Amino acid sequence: MFLSMRSPAISFPSLIVQLLVFPIGCFWAKAVSRKVFSIFGVRWTFNTGPFTIKEHTVVTLMANVSISCVYSADALLAIQGRSFYDTSFGWGFQLLFAFSSQLIGISLAGMFRRFLVWPSSMIWPGQFANTTLFYALHGEKQPLRDETNGWTIPPFRWFLYVMIGSFTWYWVPGVLWPGLSVFAFVTWIKPNDVALNQLFGGYTGLSLIPLTFDWTYVSAYLQNPLLAPVDALCNVIVGLIIFVIIPTIGISYAGWWYSDYLSINTVSLFDNVQGTYNVTRILGPDFTFDLKKYASYSPVFLAPTFAISHGLSFAALASAVVHMVIFHGKEILYRLRTARNQESDVFMEMIRRYPDAPDWWYGMLFVFSISLGLMSVLIYPSQLPWWAFFVSNLLAFVFVIPTCMIYAVTNVFLTLHVLSPLLAGFIIPGRPIGLVIFKIFSAITLAQAQTFSGDLKMAHYMKIPPRTTFACQVATSIWACFVQTAVLNWTLRNVEGVCEA
Repeated sequence: MFLSMRSPAISFPSLIVQLLVFPIGCFWAKAVSRKVFSIFGVRWTFNTGPFTIKEHTVVTLMANVSISCVYSADALLAIQGRSFYDTSFGWGFQLLFAFSSQLIGISLAGMFRRFLVWPSSMIWPGQFANTTLFYALHGEKQPLRDETNGWTIPPFRWFLYVMIGSFTWYWVPGVLWPGLSVFAFVTWIKPNDVALNQLFGGYTGLSLIPLTFDWTYVSAYLQNPLLAPVDALCNVIVGLIIFVIIPTIGISYAGWWYSDYLSINTVSLFDNVQGTYNVTRILGPDFTFDLKKYASYSPVFLAPTFAISHGLSFAALASAVVHMVIFHGKEILYRLRTARNQESDVFMEMIRRYPDAPDWWYGMLFVFSISLGLMSVLIYPSQLPWWAFFVSNLLAFVFVIPTCMIYAVTNVFLTLHVLSPLLAGFIIPGRPIGLVIFKIFSAITLAQAQTFSGDLKMAHYMKIPPRTTFACQVATSIWACFVQTAVLNWTLRNVEGVCEA
């Protein structure tokens, strides 16, 4: 949470926890006493024996929930930040807001697991790296030495070599020559040529020859493309060329949308004198939109790629729903009827040996979290009416199945980051804080459902008891909300100049 507020932000993937906890767990199993204690008839011990693969998985599941900053913190930062709205509704609103936005995502993932987790066709490629690493570290069913082209090497030694090599190489693009991160070598030919930089520039251009020697630049925006099916990657490339690159070039060099005066590729908003759009100049009392100030100041101007991305976002979401109805409508109805009795694969057969987390657990969690969210928007001046709160959650509810099914098969995720604020702008016009909260309860709730569905699949692959998975996800989400809300408030009060640069 603390490092997410710096520029550039620093994030720690759960893979770090997955790696570090292994030697810690093994050391604990060997060094700590196994003495058994008894308190009121309950027997327990600090050391239950060897550090198992399932214990390792549960720790990683909890890290997945808590290691990234709570999504609602972004909205709280926008509301409370001195460079933004600079207002605070107090700890009560912050905690209610954080709890509800986190727990609604968990409940949606659990309620729809019969469609998104149990079917063998829902493979979730993004989980393959984690599950493979678990088995590699714990050595289950692994040979002591792997043989390739006549030479052998122990798995741990190979892992150590790769880790040292990747660590060493990162200093080259990260410190010694940052130009390798975005290797736009074509622009070296004529650095001051505008057209050349528009077409081949790496930051504000189209990067028509996209080269990088820094893996973090790839994984930061595309997750891990090595895990996505080849046909999905080809589909993305073809779509990028047809729907983004070609239209952007046409719009820019035809002079449409005032593109002659704007960068061809940027997410910044501009006013009519090419300056960064100053939102404070169009706000009235209580942070409401003032139409007269807007008319006297300037309309908003978008770069061609930014405008096209908004249009494509609508098209992608609409096509996802249509695709699910046409190609998977019968399957969805079948899964709805059969529930846990649907045809099973080897993973489903194994997980059936454990008591399931009943649907009513997730249903009660959904009702509880919705209640917390409703309290946050009614008790505090959130600018979000009660009916708009339900509309925001309904929007996430509608898109859970189509977007998660696409994510589970292709490792390509769709979001509501464009649709939800636009819809909020229509139904609650002139209320920017209400729009931010609406977006959290729609776009971010959907993103949480996608993340937690993937975690449920990892638990499914690793045969973690469903009730254990439910408990660790809920408990860790609640704990993360407390910790990260406290860190957010401490940072805003004690770190001078935070988020002002």
